[in-house]
Amino acid sequence: MKKLIFVLISFIQVGTLVADDSWTPPIGIPVPPFGINETYRMYDDPGARNPDLVYQSSESGGYFTHYIDISNSNATDSGNPFGSIAKPRKSVPS
Repeated sequence: MKKLIFVLISFIQVGTLVADDSWTPPIGIPVPPFGINETYRMYDDPGARNPDLVYQSSESGGYFTHYIDISNSNATDSGNPFGSIAKPRKSVPS
């Protein structure tokens, strides 16, 4: 029992059980230049979008570039480079 309490206290001290908006990398690991603080909602700003991609509005808000749903009977990869809610792709494009 003492080991379990120590392990839980250790986790709380390093912040792994506490939900927090900030992230501190482990010692010796640099903060990556992308991927930690970004969300898909950054594409709500048209200036942040890649002009080579087609952005579609989602029902819950925000924008997406590719839609994949293998369980949808309308799903196809043929002639469907991005997918949509009405006609999703079956797989991630290469």
